[in-house]
Amino acid sequence: MNIKSAIIESSKILNSKEIESADLEAEIFLSYVLRRPREFILAHPEMELNYQQTWRMNRLVRQRTRGVPVAYLIGHKEFYGLDFLVNKNVLIPRPETELIVDEVIDLIKKEKIKNKKAIDVGTGSGCIICSLAKNLKDDIIEFYGLDISKKALAVARKNAQKNGVDDCIHFLYGDLLNVTDKTIFAEPVIITANLPYLTIDQVKNSPTIQKEPRIALLSGVDGLDHYRRLFGQINECGIENKAVIFCEINETQKDLMAGLIKQEFPKANLEFKNDLGGYCRLAVIKL
Repeated sequence: MNIKSAIIESSKILNSKEIESADLEAEIFLSYVLRRPREFILAHPEMELNYQQTWRMNRLVRQRTRGVPVAYLIGHKEFYGLDFLVNKNVLIPRPETELIVDEVIDLIKKEKIKNKKAIDVGTGSGCIICSLAKNLKDDIIEFYGLDISKKALAVARKNAQKNGVDDCIHFLYGDLLNVTDKTIFAEPVIITANLPYLTIDQVKNSPTIQKEPRIALLSGVDGLDHYRRLFGQINECGIENKAVIFCEINETQKDLMAGLIKQEFPKANLEFKNDLGGYCRLAVIKL
């Protein structure tokens, strides 16, 4: 079987399972199997695959038809122009989450803030904090990635090293802000949080995310339990008057989130931001 035939046959199988972008995914899988860029794949349709390559390609396609995300199958995902390792222990970085990075960079550059600390709560793969460190090394003095999953922290550390920012990020184990080192809250901080914000029904109705870690997805009846706890911890840590918090949410939670923030931080300045699709995606809270 040559490259052209492999793409045609794989695309046909993926299409039969109503998988969007079947042709693109077939090319991505073949690129991964052959360890060649997609440009090479497209330029050499006549190249023959050996038995092992054919077997690996077929295996990837079979796993994909069972709902396993492409990123888990090939082991990495691009985010904010960087490449991140991913596995079943971390949420797959999504394009809409890049809005958090955009807004933090915009805040820092516009207000010319220096010597603040950036704390990413529930850091997962580390995509947010690594992207911030890559772009704000000269503006923020310290970066922290916090997570309750030690396996996720192991992935985040590898990604920091992979992207050349391991020298400026501290990864800490803890439940949200409940970490051993409380000194990180002694100065004004920027907090980013892409915490679990889905309900059981939302996960059930979204087959594409059912293979991802539930600990990174579910958060109570209305999807805001983790943010309730986070806001409570912010008050307990004594940083309620010297923080800017960036929280990713589902568009359906805008009113609930606004009510929660008003209750927890009555004097806060609150602004919601839309992603490129026009959906409400981010709550920015200035305390």
